[in-house]
Amino acid sequence: MKKDTIEKILALLFLAAAFEGCRATAGPDAGVSSTLANGSNEFEGRWSPNCERFEGFKVGNNLRANFVINSNQININIHLKISGVEDNLISIYFDSPSDLGRGGINLDWADFSKNIPIAIGEIDGKNSMRLNWSGFYNTKSFLYQWVNQPDFYEKRNVILFHRCAS
Repeated sequence: MKKDTIEKILALLFLAAAFEGCRATAGPDAGVSSTLANGSNEFEGRWSPNCERFEGFKVGNNLRANFVINSNQININIHLKISGVEDNLISIYFDSPSDLGRGGINLDWADFSKNIPIAIGEIDGKNSMRLNWSGFYNTKSFLYQWVNQPDFYEKRNVILFHRCAS
């Protein structure tokens, strides 16, 4: 068997294992969202690195949310996809800007990918998540933008988020 054929088979097996127990469904606005096989969503609720200081994002049962990247400057609509062997990984995807101030109005929103995650979260227990922030991937320049400018960014791209009480 050829080396590239073996690599393709291994990649498909990896993807099948990563998405085992998940199902994709078309949402009411024809977007794609993921839910656990039993229909529940263990990620519902508000997540933030500091529940009193930062809004963060609030996930509904359809795995869609508004994510406050910079207060009064950049608020975006996102959707999440669940993956991982034990459904403990979420990929966060940019959908559209929802509210922009001076800080966000000049970014190339039309050029940002909706298919490449802006962040990957790894759930650690029921109430904490390690969020690996990548930024917005620009499909024209092939570079990530807004990598270290978010309010929640702390001199590294992995940020501990907590499930907030409200």
